[in-house]
Amino acid sequence: MKFGRLLKTTSLDLPEMEALFSVYKSLKKQVKRLPFKDQLGQQGTLETLSEEEANFVEALSDTLHQLNEMFLEKEENSVIRVERLEHELAAATAPEQLNALHKDFVDFHGEVLLLVHWSILAYTATVKILKKHHKRTGLLVKAPQLGDLLSQPFCSTELMTSIAHRVEEDIQRLAEPEQHVVTL
Repeated sequence: MKFGRLLKTTSLDLPEMEALFSVYKSLKKQVKRLPFKDQLGQQGTLETLSEEEANFVEALSDTLHQLNEMFLEKEENSVIRVERLEHELAAATAPEQLNALHKDFVDFHGEVLLLVHWSILAYTATVKILKKHHKRTGLLVKAPQLGDLLSQPFCSTELMTSIAHRVEEDIQRLAEPEQHVVTL
């Protein structure tokens, strides 16, 4: 299955992925507007590409900024939410409270894993776009954010993975038999 189709079907199932699919589709259209590398050779100069290339680099930079903003906001919300859930867990005593918290932790764990999945797809989409650009033009994109793509916040899943592990431990504690928690 082609990556664009995979991203599209994923975005249909998970609305959180819709923005990522839109960004990928938009950048792919911009790459298709760039001249082929053999056309560049026939024209003899790169000046014809400069405006189109500048537009692509600007769109790519905006996209990276947008992806980082989305990821950082979701990451911050996840940190706040795990702290709140763990605080509620520490204060909970009644079985009904513990059952409700168990459900909340399981739901939150799924959301965290979706965010990690989103991050991986965003990284893959960026790499695919860069590969398409290079294949079409033979040029490397000169965008400052690409100096080290892996250092982009949306490419880092370390914090979200550690939150997922924390939540898994909390779910295990809630599921222990001495807690008398009925799992859902």
